[in-house]
Amino acid sequence: MNEWQLLHEAKKKTPRAYVKFRRVDPTEPLTVIEKDIKFQWVVSHPRYAYILSIIDCFTPKALHSQVAYSFTCRQVIRAWEQVIVNYLQPYNMLGRKLTIEVRNDNDSRFAAQQVQAFTGENHLSQDFTHPYTPEENGHIESFHDILGKSVGSKTFRIIEDLEAHLEHFDHTYNNIRLHGSLDHLPPALFWSLWKDGLIESTPRKNKPLKHKLKIPRYYLSGNGSLRAASGMPEGQKRQTQAIVV
Repeated sequence: MNEWQLLHEAKKKTPRAYVKFRRVDPTEPLTVIEKDIKFQWVVSHPRYAYILSIIDCFTPKALHSQVAYSFTCRQVIRAWEQVIVNYLQPYNMLGRKLTIEVRNDNDSRFAAQQVQAFTGENHLSQDFTHPYTPEENGHIESFHDILGKSVGSKTFRIIEDLEAHLEHFDHTYNNIRLHGSLDHLPPALFWSLWKDGLIESTPRKNKPLKHKLKIPRYYLSGNGSLRAASGMPEGQKRQTQAIVV
């Protein structure tokens, strides 16, 4: 068969760079970004829809969410184009010569030659997690766990219902939900305060950075503490959330 040229050459796989450290502890936004795909059942077809999520590991703000019944490598590239335009370019990551590590698992859409070429051309360092080690992508796994609890008890008749729910979820997660690792601040507010130099970040051995707000909380909410927001009267609670957003 070889003599008569009846054998097909095996397709060459694009080399992959694997993560060097199991846990990452970035010291500023957008230097480590993780992405992953989750599935959610939609009743009308019936079939699973794919949810592509991209988050920043320092803040950890949800940077992009996208829903589709099928994902191609081209859709992954378009998602990254949105992240580049909305975040990386405004923060001049290339001009500041900051390394941007992109972590993802070995999903074929992430490993596609076109996607790897795109990340390289845009100065993104794409690193793959080792098989069966979800802890190497721990931030996005935690995000999807929270998302799973949000969508798990709901029935989505059409994909537009799921899209609307995800839009509300991302807004709540980024702007309202308090994160213990961020000194009980929502990611968007934490990011803004960090840019203004109002967050103190202390390194800890074998643990993530410890973040502490440098100013009294009543400067932010006018209610003494953001922790009390869930127990406030409804009118006062809306006022606090509006200030946080």
